[in-house]
Amino acid sequence: MWFRYLLVFSALLPVAASADWAFCHLPRWVEPFNNSAQIETLDELSVSADQMTWVDKKHAELSGHVVLSRMSDELRADSAQYDLTQQHFLLEGNVNYRNADLQAQANSMDFVQERERIEFQKAQFYIFSHNANGSAARIFSENNVTTLEEPTYSTCDPEERDWYLKASKITLDKTEGTGTVKHMRVFVKDVPVFYFPYMSFPIDDKRKSGFLLPTFGHTSASGFEFSLPYYWNIAAQADATLTSHYLANRGFQAQTEWRYLNNWSHNQLDAEYLDDRKTNDARQLLRLRHDGNLSGRFFDRWRTYIDATEVSDSEYFSDLGNELSLSSLTHVQRTAGLVGEGDSWILETKVLDYQTLDTSIAAEDEPYRLAPQIKLTGLPPDWRGLRSDASVEMIEFQHPVNPDTLRTDIDTRLGYRLGDHGWYIEPAIAPRYTEYRITNTANDTSTLSRHLNVQSVDAGFILERDFNDTTIQTLEPRIFYLHTPYRNQDDIPILDTDLREFSFSQLFATNRYTGADRIGDTQQTTVALSSRWLDTNSGEEQFSFQVGRIYYAVTPQVRLPDEPIIQQDHDSDWVAEAALRLQKVWYLSTTWVRDPDTESDQQRLFRAQYKPDAQHVINFSYRYFIDELEQTDISLRWPITAHWYALGRWNHSLRAGEEDPEILMGLEYESCCYGVRLASRRYLDNGELKDGIYFQLVLKGFTRFGDDLGGLLERNVIGFEETLK
Repeated sequence: MWFRYLLVFSALLPVAASADWAFCHLPRWVEPFNNSAQIETLDELSVSADQMTWVDKKHAELSGHVVLSRMSDELRADSAQYDLTQQHFLLEGNVNYRNADLQAQANSMDFVQERERIEFQKAQFYIFSHNANGSAARIFSENNVTTLEEPTYSTCDPEERDWYLKASKITLDKTEGTGTVKHMRVFVKDVPVFYFPYMSFPIDDKRKSGFLLPTFGHTSASGFEFSLPYYWNIAAQADATLTSHYLANRGFQAQTEWRYLNNWSHNQLDAEYLDDRKTNDARQLLRLRHDGNLSGRFFDRWRTYIDATEVSDSEYFSDLGNELSLSSLTHVQRTAGLVGEGDSWILETKVLDYQTLDTSIAAEDEPYRLAPQIKLTGLPPDWRGLRSDASVEMIEFQHPVNPDTLRTDIDTRLGYRLGDHGWYIEPAIAPRYTEYRITNTANDTSTLSRHLNVQSVDAGFILERDFNDTTIQTLEPRIFYLHTPYRNQDDIPILDTDLREFSFSQLFATNRYTGADRIGDTQQTTVALSSRWLDTNSGEEQFSFQVGRIYYAVTPQVRLPDEPIIQQDHDSDWVAEAALRLQKVWYLSTTWVRDPDTESDQQRLFRAQYKPDAQHVINFSYRYFIDELEQTDISLRWPITAHWYALGRWNHSLRAGEEDPEILMGLEYESCCYGVRLASRRYLDNGELKDGIYFQLVLKGFTRFGDDLGGLLERNVIGFEETLK
């Protein structure tokens, strides 16, 4: 017990054990703890001293290296007085308490064990897990209520406190599970920057209503921004966060987040409203999210979900969205569904709708609504090499301009695999039937159908050799034959189908299109070769290389309306991929797609990353897609000095006349107990160039102010790890 009451003081602070305290030093008075008493039960107490005198049968005086030990706790003092009747200890002179996570010292300690009454005078403490230190003029605890008078708290070195908290009084009520702070001030370099006359907070897992810490920032669209959230603990299963959001160029915005949780679902409703003086419009957002698990109620392994968003206008996210997290949005989605899983089946039913935000999209090009989609997939286990699967899918496609269509798609596959660990061959047949029931604007109905059998044979070898004492090299030749008969599909509408992006994995796909509206006819053979270098101890892949090409026996005739005509006797492009990992700090990968007939590269992709530790990461990538884009992308977080870091990303377009999609430049300073980030960003949003300046202050082990630059860096710098916590 004893000084453990002091640990409750840290309950008002977020756990910061994962923060980086590399720049910090232990207070001079803190010593390594080694409790040699080994007292293993709570009732046992070990007492030792240089001298112990019984004044009478009930009173004792101890002096010289007084040590009291219980469990993993140890208390030391110059002298002590003990009242056996009341189990009352009075320790004086260099009182020092230690355990594995906490060390503290005080001028004196008065402790009555039966009444659990404890009092300290002029105390200071250090908490290892938080790198936290502080003091109090007096600490008094009785009847599960602890009071700290004139307390201070900081995670900075005591000799150099860049920031600290100071209050007139903190009261911690363990029975009620709440704490209160009066006249709390936040000091930065001994200058008060925030003042809270009164705060109330939970000290256990119970939630409590109250104001949360404010945030602020600046955006090009709205100017200076300031948000003050209020947390409302409505009930055990419900709460809300109500935020007053001030935007200098627009006015006050009301933001609410309502949450309801029960034993089978999590539900959240977000609502925002702004009377925008910049556009003279009332602007709002509404979003509903639900995730439910029906296991144990009706039947096992069933899940429900809803994610639906509605905004007042097409520019809502562009003007009012978080510039740090939102990229260009053309649509917002509304979907709800029910998913069930068995040992060998999956059933999914859902509805899907969109709100189009990009006004440049023509009405006929808007996506279809799914009202609804029902899909049943059967995945029976393999039996003596026999492999099979089947799916039945029905979708009602609805559109504001194009005819509504009910599509039924039955897709099956049966294969038989022969071989062992060194070779395999698997012939397969996949019958597929698709039917379309089309209803035009005049309510006339027509029916189309398509039936075909897809045949394939997949075969390969896996050869191994010892490359050296610690590495195995594999050589894996593979041949894949595919035959899909031609069916005229020009009358079938395009509902959700597009051409797949060509890659190495596409060499072994049974259809060159996504969706069910086009099944590409072909008679083709894929020839490919892969090789991998594997660590014999860990199994980790050190280097891999793969190359392949499709050879067509016939010229494919099935096309999308805007797809280029495939030339006769034209085989596929060559595609090659390679990846290299060196000493767990270097990672390099490349993809190359080349048309041998025109001797031109269709794709060139290269990526390199160097990351020796969490503090150092630099990325470089190059992307080229013929007639589409050519870009370089450099991003980093790199130390300039021991405390300063360069932050940035430059996504540069190499095509003449094009703007760079993203330029981010920033600096970060990190000390023992705080960090500061300042960044400038310029980026494209739906073709419009925007910019912003962002600032973040992190008081490590306490809180953060300003913009979420850590989240922005995680999305823009591959491999970035947040260390300011």
